Amino acid sequence: MFYSRKNKIITGVTALFLVGAGGFLLTTHLMGKGENENYPLFQFEESVQSAAIVLGEDYQKFTHPDYGFSVEYPQELKIKAFAEDKDSQTIVFQKEEEKFGFQIFVSPFEEGEVLTQERILEDLPSAIIEEPQEVIIGDGIHALLFWSFDPTIGKTREVWFPYQGYLYEITTYAHLDIWLAQILSTWSFNNLF
Repeated sequence: MFYSRKNKIITGVTALFLVGAGGFLLTTHLMGKGENENYPLFQFEESVQSAAIVLGEDYQKFTHPDYGFSVEYPQELKIKAFAEDKDSQTIVFQKEEEKFGFQIFVSPFEEGEVLTQERILEDLPSAIIEEPQEVIIGDGIHALLFWSFDPTIGKTREVWFPYQGYLYEITTYAHLDIWLAQILSTWSFNNLF
């Protein structure tokens, strides 16, 4: 399944943590290696799931109770969440025992900070960022889309964007690029902040 963790520190006025730069938290948890004691698994209440509106009956809508975003996903995927450092969290949507799913890593990020390839490489010089481009997902969110590589899982598709003091890093396997685009077309924020 999915979960291999890479830490990165963003420098600037305050040191902020990013986990998963071009990486995909895919090895330990979702590849079947069990729960990591340092990053405990936790469960969401059932109220975070509801019927999908855009993608149809084979999908469900997930609404995060703390970060206030919603996204539709195939109902065959299982959701696992892991507490990370510094008010950070990884939410994994994965079909059991298959390379089919995506993950969302959320970490604090300085409000108003612009996310660019140069900004990422300033803090993560060894990050692999190929063919970066700005895209708009969901309800008008500007994001940085790029290819990356993780030695454990291979080529990945990454979509990163800052929103109201947090950085959202969405990652999937490279072969699921178009599938992820469809899912991210349903992304919205519920303005809980």
